[in-house]
Amino acid sequence: MVFRSFEKLIAALKTKASKGGYVRGSSTRTCFSTDRKNLKRIMVFGDSNSFRPGGNKTCWPALLKDKDPSRFTIFNESCDGRTIKHDIGEFNGLNVIASKLTVHAPLDYVIVMLGTNDVKSKYGPPNAAEIAYGVRLILDVINTQGGGAKVIFVLPPPLGNVTFGELAGAQRRIPPVVAEYRLLATDCDVPLVDVNAIVDSNTDLESDKVHLNPAGRQKVADAIWASLQCLAEPFR
Repeated sequence: MVFRSFEKLIAALKTKASKGGYVRGSSTRTCFSTDRKNLKRIMVFGDSNSFRPGGNKTCWPALLKDKDPSRFTIFNESCDGRTIKHDIGEFNGLNVIASKLTVHAPLDYVIVMLGTNDVKSKYGPPNAAEIAYGVRLILDVINTQGGGAKVIFVLPPPLGNVTFGELAGAQRRIPPVVAEYRLLATDCDVPLVDVNAIVDSNTDLESDKVHLNPAGRQKVADAIWASLQCLAEPFR
């Protein structure tokens, strides 16, 4: 099920039945298993907007875990400056994704949130279609080497008016990437969390106009939490 709008997703959650289910059409579905021993394992694979600040308890993956730490554990394999397939070592997502999957196996979900660093001027920058193709390669690795882990694809947040550095003007390069990502999610039939639509570049970013501030990180955690609750067969 592909989520294109956080508002639609929240509307779906509001139909939850009082005993842990939600109504969809004429049927009622339980959102969570009642078996708390069934701890789900989730890996987050992202860049600085998933890691900062310092991978500590206020980064959005930590905020997500705080929603219900008894139901799942999160491995935050994000890295400042990571791209999809540029640079070397940890900065090259395609280069390290397979090893991360192996380290944390078995995994139930892999949350992928990449693309912001790929629009840096020092990488060309590549066009939106090239960036989306790189993500497709990462999704292919997860599908073939992830041991059945399900992908949750998260759009990069919008950028503010960046006027200096390698991301100068990148606020104009992100929208085409987001458009390609939406097509990719449909084509690959993976759940999509549209962070780009819910994060406000005026209120949810740090002063550098690139990184999520506390309000932005909370919005991302809330959106992904809602997506996890409404997957077809979550946490069973």
